[in-house]
Amino acid sequence: MADNHHSGPGPRIAIIGGGQLAKMTALAALELGCDVLVLETRNEGPAVNLASHLYVGDWNNPADLLKLAEHADVITLENEFVLADSLAELEKAGHLLFPSSKTVALIQDKFVQKETLKAAGLPVSAFRAIKTRDDIKEAAGEFGWPLVVKARHYAYDGKGNATINNESEIDAAWQKLDGDNRSLYVEAFCPFASELAIMITTGRSGEAVAYPLVESVQRDHICHIVRAPAPVARSIFQLRLPAEEGPRSRPSAVSAWKCFSPGKEKLLLMNWRRGCTTPAITPSRPASVPSLKITYAPCWAGPWVPPKW
Repeated sequence: MADNHHSGPGPRIAIIGGGQLAKMTALAALELGCDVLVLETRNEGPAVNLASHLYVGDWNNPADLLKLAEHADVITLENEFVLADSLAELEKAGHLLFPSSKTVALIQDKFVQKETLKAAGLPVSAFRAIKTRDDIKEAAGEFGWPLVVKARHYAYDGKGNATINNESEIDAAWQKLDGDNRSLYVEAFCPFASELAIMITTGRSGEAVAYPLVESVQRDHICHIVRAPAPVARSIFQLRLPAEEGPRSRPSAVSAWKCFSPGKEKLLLMNWRRGCTTPAITPSRPASVPSLKITYAPCWAGPWVPPKW
């Protein structure tokens, strides 16, 4: 464990992972007077120099997670690649974890994530699980060409995906994604006009605010340009967030929602990620919010003003 400095008298936030997303979280936390602890698999990374304490260990090992949690008021993580079962051990021991292990379990399996969003009534591309190459052919008969085959786990930023334009490309895509050893699913291709994203922050008492809707332009599957506000039509953007965990619905967190816009003021929800924000350390209990409706005007003439809830 490395002890760099003590950033302030505020609560201690432990971040599982020390990459660039952890660094951005740490920068915001330090401005609020919080202390930041980081668990990394090695003693280097973008967030390491901002942490007052660095723990080197295996973030899938419950023992290493519990060692980190002993010194923190709240724990969060920078990505969804930590085993949900390991995170559950933190909750069993009484530690505050945002997002919850149940949420991480829903998010880290992309197919389960898609099922969850569909069950909540949110618009998504048509999709289905696959086990063989022949399943892709059947999906093409149902959805048409082209198709997008995706890995259910460890897929992000265009990695773990393959677009198939016809039957002759199935074998190459299957080999690329290691279909014999990885769980895959397939979804209908969305010929989108723009890729949009929004960050929604919810507090433990149930209040919520939305950041500006932005458009992201990708180059080689890497974000190249972010336009804020998004240059889209003056229409109403609505998301109905799925209920989560009964009476402890939607604890304090930042939700990232990525959408494809096929045009004509329509949206298809493509991705959903949950993170933690520093107000999670407040002692108040979360309110029950079985269904939160976000109504958001994506275009405006003047500067951004957060909506009043």
